[in-house]
Amino acid sequence: MRRTALLFLSLCLFLLLFGCSGREDPAAEKTVFRAVVTDVTGAAMFVRPVEGSEELRSSDLFSVSLGDISDGTAPQIGDTYQIEYSGEILETYPASLAKIESVVLVSSGSGS
Repeated sequence: MRRTALLFLSLCLFLLLFGCSGREDPAAEKTVFRAVVTDVTGAAMFVRPVEGSEELRSSDLFSVSLGDISDGTAPQIGDTYQIEYSGEILETYPASLAKIESVVLVSSGSGS
């Protein structure tokens, strides 16, 4: 009986430490949307989410640091970028994204 109780307590301790954390991997929660460049300044570009984008519910304009561009392209007005981020939008105007994972050129506004 004592051995069974010890085994049961060990199992409960194992589940408590490893199986019941209730936390999900935050890296798994990433959001992706496409946006068109409306303006470029020295350190940032301003983008408008494409029609149908969920991000339009938060803001019609986002500021993205040029340092976040993953593929090294120089943005031009009219370019479309795919932006992957943590899913959190900061309440500023223009809106900002809490943690940007990647910013990649999808299509050039000049058609090339």
